[in-house]
Amino acid sequence: MYKHLLVLFTVFLQGWTSQASNVPAGKASHVLPREVAGTDITGRPGDKIDLNLEFKDRFGETRKLQDFFIKDRPVFISMVYFNCPGLCNIHMNGVFEALDSPFFTLTPGEEYTWLSISIDPKETPDLAAQKITSYQKIAKRPEAIEKAWHFLTGQPSSIKSITQQLGFNYKWDEITKQYVHAAAVYSLTPDGVVSQVHSNVSFSPRTLKLSAIEASKGAVGNYKDLFLYYCYELNPNTGQYTLVATTLMKFGGLITLILLALFLGPVWLKEFKK
Repeated sequence: MYKHLLVLFTVFLQGWTSQASNVPAGKASHVLPREVAGTDITGRPGDKIDLNLEFKDRFGETRKLQDFFIKDRPVFISMVYFNCPGLCNIHMNGVFEALDSPFFTLTPGEEYTWLSISIDPKETPDLAAQKITSYQKIAKRPEAIEKAWHFLTGQPSSIKSITQQLGFNYKWDEITKQYVHAAAVYSLTPDGVVSQVHSNVSFSPRTLKLSAIEASKGAVGNYKDLFLYYCYELNPNTGQYTLVATTLMKFGGLITLILLALFLGPVWLKEFKK
């Protein structure tokens, strides 16, 4: 029962903290349960990570983060651990469902990269390989998993550095013998700057696509994707992109003016010549 409550508290941690951050001065704010206190997400857009940090990929090769940040390609990072019995599995399943969805139309390995980095220094490349293989076996789009999703493990120093730089706070719980942490996905620009922080365990393909477009400053996606990006805005409370009515109205007004010019232009020109 204790374990289930701990996982439940962690799932809702970000909702509690985001609401608390909006409480006006002088008013009471939420008090987090002791079990999850100090494990909130404090990272913000604009934070930068050290791309020289080293981790091992699932093949046991030492890789610098710089190896995954290429040209105009945005990078998603989720901090997890592969032996996690609760929240991490829910989170990674959410990532898998989004990447494997036919609605997530960005080209894997070319228009985005996804890094799942373990916070547990005891975890090995072999475990990372087993984890990603389990997803490849059930994927409808295995190329998306193979080309774009990388599972990394690292030494304590590298793990400490990247979690601090991302504002990803966690702690070890001696009672459950588990790490206590929240869930978040960070979208980063090609030069390692945090573009957005999505605090959630599941993600719509549209949200991730728009986040990638924003992080790449429009370098990925087609014209339809770019149009959607300009019509949607990230809601910081939900971590989802929502339709902005005013922007849509501006586009509608512009289209109306263009159509009027096309239909009435010849008439005006004829009258002008008279």
